[in-house]
Amino acid sequence: MKKIDLKKIFKTHGKVDDENGIFFEQLVGLGFRKISDIIINRLKNSKITPNQITIARSLILLPIIFYFFSRGDQLSSIIGFVCAMVNSLFDVLDGQLARAKSIVSKLGAFLDDISDRLTSYLVFTAIILGAYRVTQNNNILIMGVFVLFFHGMLAVISEKYGLAFGGYEAFFGLRIKEAVLNNEKSTWLDKLFLNLFGFYSVPSYLFFAVRYQLLLGVIFNIMPYVIFYWVFAFAFRAVFLFILYTYIVRERNTGVFFINELRKIYAENMKLEETNLGNKYGE
Repeated sequence: MKKIDLKKIFKTHGKVDDENGIFFEQLVGLGFRKISDIIINRLKNSKITPNQITIARSLILLPIIFYFFSRGDQLSSIIGFVCAMVNSLFDVLDGQLARAKSIVSKLGAFLDDISDRLTSYLVFTAIILGAYRVTQNNNILIMGVFVLFFHGMLAVISEKYGLAFGGYEAFFGLRIKEAVLNNEKSTWLDKLFLNLFGFYSVPSYLFFAVRYQLLLGVIFNIMPYVIFYWVFAFAFRAVFLFILYTYIVRERNTGVFFINELRKIYAENMKLEETNLGNKYGE
C-alpha cells in the first residue's frame, strides 16, 4: 500500500499535482487505513470472508447505530456517531479483505452496495426521529421527509453521472480539476462549478459532506438545525447536478469552460462505451 506523506499533503494541498488525493479526506482516512491494515494482516489467512463482514455490520452495527441516533440526546448521538465510524471502518475492511484474498465477486459488490444504501437511509431516519423525540417539533418530521427525498434524488443522479463518466471517478477524478485549474481561460465561475460538482476543496467538503456536518451536530448538540441545513444543501446540489447534466448532453458549446470540458469527457466515454459494446457483440 502506498504510504501517505502528511508533509506532502500539507505542502501540495490545493495544487493539481497532489498525488495523495484530497487533503481533507486523506486526513480522515489515514487512521482507518492504518487500523484496517493491521486487521487485514490478521484476517487474510483466516476463514472469515468479506461477505461475512458485510452481513455482520448490516445485522449488528446498523441496529445499534439506529437505536442510539433515534434516542436524540447528545450522549446517545455521540455513541451513534462512534458506531457509525466503526461501521465505516468495516466498510473499508470488506473490500480490502476481498482484494487480499483475491475473492472479489459480483455478490460481494451487490451486498456492499445494499449495505451502504441501507446505512445511509437508516442513519438519516434515526437522526430525524431522534431530533423529533427531543424537540417534539412536527416541522422536523416534515423536513426529514424532504431530506430523504433529496438524498434519494442525489443517489439517482450520482448513478446517472457514474454511467455517463465511467464510474465513481465522475466526481473525484483529477482530469476535470486539471483542465480547469491549468487553463488561463477558466474563470471564477468555472472554479465555482468545479467545487459544486466535486469535493475539490475543504469548503466544498464542509458544505456538502454529510459526515462533517453530522460531527458538528453531535459535538454542539444542534442536530435539528443540521436537518434543516441538509434540506437546503441536498436540494441545491441535486438541482445543480440535474441542470448541469442537461447542459452536458447537449451538442452545442456554452460560454462556460468547465461545462465544455466536462462535455468532452462525457463524449469520449460514450464513444468508448460504443466501442466496447461493438466488440462484445462482434459488430
